Amino acid sequence: VFAMIRSTVTVEEAAAILGISRSSAYECVHRGELRAVRLGRRLVVPRVVLAEMLGAEQPQLACWSDSEQPS
Repeated sequence: VFAMIRSTVTVEEAAAILGISRSSAYECVHRGELRAVRLGRRLVVPRVVLAEMLGAEQPQLACWSDSEQPS
């Protein structure tokens, strides 16, 4: 069975992954410290950006499933 893994997360999900508050995550986006992409009215963070920030050496490390997000 093919499982689709989203290539982006919401800013709120990125905040949880990074261990920061939702408002801090939005502040980081607006200051340019957390790279995000605007899709219409939504801001999303590419998983590869989070992997780079967390020091992942290989991009596939950014492909955790939604139930396996790092804590």
